[in-house]
Amino acid sequence: MLSRVLVFCAVLTVSHACIGGGSGCCSAPASSCGAAPPCPRAPQGFIGSYPHASSGYAVAPRPGPASGAYAQPPNAYAASNVRAAGESDNEFLQEALRDMKELEAILISHLAAQSSLQVDLRPYEKLIVTLEDKSEERLGRLARVSLKGARTIVINVSERPSAIKGIKAALQNSALTASLNVQQEGVTLYVATPVMTRERRAKLAEEASGPLLNDYKKSVNEVYVRVQKKASASAKTVDEGKKTKEELLGVKRSMEEKGLQIVKEAKNALLKEIV
Repeated sequence: MLSRVLVFCAVLTVSHACIGGGSGCCSAPASSCGAAPPCPRAPQGFIGSYPHASSGYAVAPRPGPASGAYAQPPNAYAASNVRAAGESDNEFLQEALRDMKELEAILISHLAAQSSLQVDLRPYEKLIVTLEDKSEERLGRLARVSLKGARTIVINVSERPSAIKGIKAALQNSALTASLNVQQEGVTLYVATPVMTRERRAKLAEEASGPLLNDYKKSVNEVYVRVQKKASASAKTVDEGKKTKEELLGVKRSMEEKGLQIVKEAKNALLKEIV
């Protein structure tokens, strides 16, 4: 009698473990499920929220939220989300993905410029110079700024020689060059920038990655909000609007994840550069 009770309990335990979320299907190996039908697998390229057992999909346990769109998607899932969105015929997904990919390209371009070990001339060109008449002008409008070799900035003031005094003062008072030696030869100024040490590379990496990633994520979110409003306004049913919103949210978070990985790779590459 006791053995029959134990067998019954064992069967009951297995049956309870096999049936996913009360859907009546079996998410365990077929050999353990008896007569219960197997759960369907999640569709290829599933977008938006992770599927759950309650929807009839057999899914492996994962960290993070138990429901809703994922907060920290795995890289492979992010890539799958973006790929599926690109193949979708949903015009709002296509629009959002197109605009977000443009932002991704801008992020890559800015990282390449700001993370480069070569001197970036743009901050010097944007330096504000006070002229003799007390008016102000950007250095790039007063002189030709170029790079000689890997570290020497050349400022040619031949077109506005009267501005050279104001330019020198601006260079000496600027945080960019206050500690650097500014040499003058006629109407040309030379500024020698310091050797790129590992500490300076690390600082550059932090300065380049943090603000750029924040700007990228902010812009991606703005695209999501804009396209979501359009999609919501044109949805014919509540379910259609909800589905598109979830898919857009999935693409947004996938593109955020891609941006994070791009920044990490650029940061690591900069720190590995050999001076």
